Amino acid sequence: MEQLGFRPDQQQAYQGARGEWQQFFEAWSRCRIGLLHGLAANDPQGKAITSGIKTGVVGSHADDVRCPYVQQSRMVGYFVILVAALVNPIFSNIAMADEGGVSFWLPGDFGSYAAVPSQPGWLFESTYYHASAAASSGISFPRGGGIEAGVKSPTDYFLFTPTYTFETQILGAQPAFGMTVLFGRNSTEVSKTLTGPGGATLSGSQSEEIFGFSDPSPTASLKWSRDVHNFMVYATTGIPVGAYESNRLAALGLGHWAVDGGVGYTYLDEKAGIEASAVFGLTYNFINPYTQYQSGIDAHLDWAISPYLNDKFHIGAVGYFYNQISGDSGAGAQLGDFKSSVAGVGPQIGFFFPICGRQGYLNLRAYYEFDARNRLEGWNAYVTLAIEPPGQTRPTVSVQR
Repeated sequence: MEQLGFRPDQQQAYQGARGEWQQFFEAWSRCRIGLLHGLAANDPQGKAITSGIKTGVVGSHADDVRCPYVQQSRMVGYFVILVAALVNPIFSNIAMADEGGVSFWLPGDFGSYAAVPSQPGWLFESTYYHASAAASSGISFPRGGGIEAGVKSPTDYFLFTPTYTFETQILGAQPAFGMTVLFGRNSTEVSKTLTGPGGATLSGSQSEEIFGFSDPSPTASLKWSRDVHNFMVYATTGIPVGAYESNRLAALGLGHWAVDGGVGYTYLDEKAGIEASAVFGLTYNFINPYTQYQSGIDAHLDWAISPYLNDKFHIGAVGYFYNQISGDSGAGAQLGDFKSSVAGVGPQIGFFFPICGRQGYLNLRAYYEFDARNRLEGWNAYVTLAIEPPGQTRPTVSVQR
């Protein structure tokens, strides 16, 4: 293997793939899968077939002489072993753009009223988030070999974000600081199938589930209000202390630091009864010290628009766009830059109500994802309850991870 120039991870992949293919050909020969028709044409008596099966030794020199088709099949199999060793990181690390196919930015992170300033005081926000995400990929090899992989990773999160808005302004803006704590569940299932010449397959799957805390995320923001126009700048970071192990399928943390910042705008015309928000941000990912994988820079845009039905309800649409603008890197990025992108769109509804002398706000929104590239894809939904500071007369909800 050293003469072939394998890296240590590829040597391990080679050994694993070779073992699988050896078992494959043994079962294949024993059960006559893919060989019976070819041998029957040249050996009507079936002597070569029965001889190989009775001995139970597949791949011996004697079998090669009696059954040249086994020798040819073995050559194809070892060719596939070499190629499988090169792409095995697809299975061992589930390596997708943004390592593991997951970004620091949570799809649909910012919703309606994202840039509207709040009254000074505490804002308490609780969110239930569900994502049903999956990805599948097929890689075809020459000479009849192939590998197929499937990934399913449903997630349920509970996010709690207390945010304090300061009374003293900075550059005419209302400053605020918050901290998001995330607890939840992630279940990940990976399946793989090796398809050999003739159509016979070897399949296997692994699944894992984890409960725990994700990486906490402190967030700072400045918000300006000018009549119906509202503006925001924000910065947040992920502290890598959440549930994460590099050798596990399921994870809640990222395993590395990440920083995210951007700008936002909200048009809020209460007389006309309409609201529209958009937030654009960039994420910089630091290298994962456990895997030596560094995800690229991500660009994301959240948007929302909704007219008021009355002074208590609004209904409308939400969406997001995500695009990785620089490739993955590091020793662990064995699939190259592997850039990813995805878009999502869906409905939303909001309801305002009084609670304990404050204003409460309940928001439900869901996103259907499409046009995904090198990334998990599915649908996700938010249920957000916010308790505004005293004196607040309009909602200021913006889910910040």
